[in-house]
Amino acid sequence: MGLQVHHVVSRGSGGPDMPENLITLCASCHTLAHGGCIDRDELWRVIAQREGTSPMEAEILTLLAKRRAHSG
Repeated sequence: MGLQVHHVVSRGSGGPDMPENLITLCASCHTLAHGGCIDRDELWRVIAQREGTSPMEAEILTLLAKRRAHSG
């Protein structure tokens, strides 16, 4: 099984396709993440480390992009 892309803020709820909102997970962890068994804060920490930012900044950038997309 390969890696799968996971949106921390789901596409269904307007989550953007941007690095601060995306993480690759194995199939088992992807299922666990969708089931709420992987803490969202842990996902933000991993993404922040990868992007060289803070978890809060990664989350805020994602939410701002989501808001901009909906305000059109």
